[in-house]
Amino acid sequence: VASLAAAGRFMVEGLHLATVRICGRDCRGLAADSTLDSLGTSVDHNCIPANSTNKRHFRQPAEPRQFSWNTTSCKMTASRTTQFIQEACSVCYLGFIAALAAILNFPLLFFPELAALAYEVIRNPGGKWARSPFFLALTPPLTGVVGVCIVNAFPYGPLSMILAIVLCIAIVRGLRSPVAPAISAGVLPVALSVDSWLYPLAIAVGTSMLAGIAVMSRSKEIPSETQAPVHATNRDWLIGLSVFVAIAALVAFFTGQRMILFPPLVVIAYEMFVHRKDCPWGREPFKLAPTCFLTAAIGVAAVELLGHGALSTILSMTMGIVVIKSLRLHLPPALAVGLIPQIMEQPSWIYAASVFTGCLLLTGVFVLHQRLLERRRTTAISFGGTTDG
Repeated sequence: VASLAAAGRFMVEGLHLATVRICGRDCRGLAADSTLDSLGTSVDHNCIPANSTNKRHFRQPAEPRQFSWNTTSCKMTASRTTQFIQEACSVCYLGFIAALAAILNFPLLFFPELAALAYEVIRNPGGKWARSPFFLALTPPLTGVVGVCIVNAFPYGPLSMILAIVLCIAIVRGLRSPVAPAISAGVLPVALSVDSWLYPLAIAVGTSMLAGIAVMSRSKEIPSETQAPVHATNRDWLIGLSVFVAIAALVAFFTGQRMILFPPLVVIAYEMFVHRKDCPWGREPFKLAPTCFLTAAIGVAAVELLGHGALSTILSMTMGIVVIKSLRLHLPPALAVGLIPQIMEQPSWIYAASVFTGCLLLTGVFVLHQRLLERRRTTAISFGGTTDG
């Protein structure tokens, strides 16, 4: 853990700060100390002799023009370079976990939701997940224990799935943990019938390493890209989320396709309903289904092409990042959707179809819920009430 944390510090923080500082200094220095002479070449006026008679090369214009490089453009280039490095580090981290699971012959070590956690923690060291390393390491194993308990106590069905979701959400909210992907850690054993007590310990290994990276790469000079979440008032979120979970659990049970309610979908739904004004995919719900379908299809194709292992993990993670950036939707859980085929014995294209179906259900329930809330708010205002009812 210490070695991986040190590597994270050098690769994430060091390269980030070095790139920004070098580019920022060059831009500021050129903008402040350089002007253009009549030939269009850069001249440093601090080096011009005061008694110089060379009019051609040392002529100082009446109104010196600043160097034409744009500081903002240079900083944007540095930001893109840094972002690329951070995303590459998250891909390498998932590849390392997959390789370690293969070497140790311990597939439970590979927790798909690590993709979303690693991408967000490494890419945004000032974000809410990276600023909470304790909850990052602790919450997923706790919910994993709950999931394994339910699998050993009850057969699969809508009630066991709903019970797992309720208990996992209760743990996250009871601890006031910002790590919502921990919900997926408790739902995954029920969805895939994982009954081994080593599962929570395996999750703890990956999340502890990631927490170590988060601690070592923390820096006051790295600004946060996340703002304080806007929580839904009253219990509006609870109604919408409960309706969706009930419908999806019933559809998954009666169709025999458990992945209609795939674990990351619960995290996606939770963030949409609870942080509806702050959630990126809550503002663009119609992009949800195609994004998750594409990442799921890429995950299945990668396993069919390269088999289970580090290479297919790296390919799925890389292409997943390309998908969410191409569609301009910041949806880290979609990366986990692409890695679930890694822990399935025989992933098929039915998985991608099930993912698409589940996302369509969530989009429909969410849009209807928002319209009902808006109508209620409008009615309350028209009768002189408040938006809180």
